[in-house]
Amino acid sequence: MEMKHMSFKIVVDSCCDLTPAMLKDPVFVKVPLTIRSNGSTFVDDETFDQADLLWSMRQSEDA
Repeated sequence: MEMKHMSFKIVVDSCCDLTPAMLKDPVFVKVPLTIRSNGSTFVDDETFDQADLLWSMRQSEDA
């Protein structure tokens, strides 16, 4: 009996900590969270600046 391999992806959000090996593996796909604060949008990816987000939150009357 021949085994058929299933094709799959493991999708995680940007809060998930993947090992360096997992980051290189095409099975894993990391999707960034989007955070909105005080009229600005912050994407939680490699360009995310936490200090900018915290500053924006401090300036907001809603946060």
